[in-house]
Amino acid sequence: MPRVRARAEQEQERERAAFAERFLREVCPLPVASPVPVPVPVPELEPARGGRGLKLVLSWLMVV
Repeated sequence: MPRVRARAEQEQERERAAFAERFLREVCPLPVASPVPVPVPVPELEPARGGRGLKLVLSWLMVV
């Protein structure tokens, strides 16, 4: 009987591990760190034209 119990426990542990692996892969995948750094595109900043953005921010701050 101990062998049957040990085999059942091993099978249950394998099923748990498979479920956990499948859950992590399909439900909540985490980003994997790449050994090679990947360049991240940085958006170009547009120069301010006529200070409209600053005026908008200042007027919004006056309201708040």
